[in-house]
Amino acid sequence: MIQYRTDKNFEAEQLKELFSSVNWLSANYSERLVKALYNSSTVISAWDGEKLIGLINALDDGELTAYVHYLLVNPEYQKDGIGTRLVEMIKQKYKDYLCIVLTAENPGLVGYYEKLGFDVVPNSTEPRQDIIQAVTLKSPERLIAFCKGIQAAAPVDSYVDPEPWDMPGYDSQ
Repeated sequence: MIQYRTDKNFEAEQLKELFSSVNWLSANYSERLVKALYNSSTVISAWDGEKLIGLINALDDGELTAYVHYLLVNPEYQKDGIGTRLVEMIKQKYKDYLCIVLTAENPGLVGYYEKLGFDVVPNSTEPRQDIIQAVTLKSPERLIAFCKGIQAAAPVDSYVDPEPWDMPGYDSQ
C-alpha cells in the first residue's frame, strides 16, 4: 500500500534512486537535493514501504503564490494515480492561494497537467516555442494580487504597492 508523507526525512541515496529513475540530472547532486528539499516550503512524498517512489515540492510566499518545482514518480509506479494524488494534495494545501505555478519543462506532460486542472499556455495542441508557460489568473483582481505578492517578495522596493494604470501604447491597464 502506498503511503504519503509530509515529513522531509530523506536520505541522499533514496533521492538519487528516485531522480535517476526518471533520468533527471539532479540525481547527480543527491546531497544537495536533501538540502533543497529540506528548505522547500512543502514536500509531499509517496512511499512503497521504505522505497521512495514519488515526490512533489513547492516553494511559496506564505500568502499568494506557490511554485511547484518537482513532480516525479518512479516509472515502475507511473499510471497508478500517484502523480495525480500528489498534485491533488499540493492543490489542497494551497487552495486558498491565488496562484499555483507549475513549470512544465517536458512538453509531453502538458496534456497531463491540463487533465489535473492547470491552465497551460500554449496548450497541448498548440506549438511550443520556448520553455516559458503562461499562468492564467482569470480576473483583474487576481492579477493585481499576484503582482503585489511578487513585488512584496522582491529584494528591491518590496515596500512598493503596484497599481494598474493606463500606459501609453496599450489598450488596457
